[in-house]
Amino acid sequence: MTELQSQTLKPKTHPVFKKYQVSEKLDVDSYWKIHTDFLVPTQFKIDINTYNVQIDKYRDFFKSWGQNRPELNQIRKGLPLVNLDGSYTNKTDVSIGPLDDHNSRYPENCYLENDFTVHTDILNLSCFDVLDPIKKYLCRSSILGWNEGANFSPHWDIILPTVNLRLWGTNNPDNVCLRYKDGKDMLPCVAVEPGRLYLIETSTVHDARCVKDVVDQFFIALNIYSYDTLKNYLK
Repeated sequence: MTELQSQTLKPKTHPVFKKYQVSEKLDVDSYWKIHTDFLVPTQFKIDINTYNVQIDKYRDFFKSWGQNRPELNQIRKGLPLVNLDGSYTNKTDVSIGPLDDHNSRYPENCYLENDFTVHTDILNLSCFDVLDPIKKYLCRSSILGWNEGANFSPHWDIILPTVNLRLWGTNNPDNVCLRYKDGKDMLPCVAVEPGRLYLIETSTVHDARCVKDVVDQFFIALNIYSYDTLKNYLK
C-alpha cells in the first residue's frame, strides 16, 4: 500500500480487513457528532516546559518510524507510550511505524490500533498526568520526534465506522505544518496551541511536515469506549 492508502484495510481479502470486520466499531453518526472540525480542541493540555525537561533523558530511545521511507530514518522517529509489551527500549517496535506497511509485509501477524494496550513507563511522567481521565482507554500511542524535512505524505488513517479515535498535539506549532484536504485544496491548521491535545478527524486526507528545526507531536489513539468520557473533555 502507498501512504495515501494508509489504514484503508485494502484489499478486503487481507486478514487485517477480516479483523476489522469482526471488531466493535463506533457508529458513523456518533463519530461525526464529535468531529465538528478537522481539529477539535480538548481540555487536555500538556505543560510543555515540564514535558521538554522530562522527555530529554529519553531521546536516545526514539527509533526510526518504520522502514517504508528509509531516507527519513534519521529525522523521523518515535517513542512508544502504548505498545504491545510496555517496553520503550526495544530496538524495533511494531507500534513505531505505519501499520499499513507492517500489515502488508506481515499479513499473518497484522494489527489494528486497538491491539496495542500496554502502557510504557514514559506515560508515567508527570507531564502526562493530565491524561489520567482517559489513560484506561489508550491504545497505540507515541511521541513523534521530527527534524526539519521529516513528514507524512498525504494519507488517511481510518475508515468509517472506526475502531478507534485519535488525539493530536505538538510542543511547537511553529515548527510543524499539519494540513487537511478540503475539496481540491490542502489547508494548514492554524491557531494550534503548544501542548493542547486536539481530537483529529483522520478519515480525511491529511499530511504533516517539520518545517524547521525540531518538533515533537503527540500521536494518541483511544478505543471507542472512550467516547462518552472524551465528549465531556471537548472544549
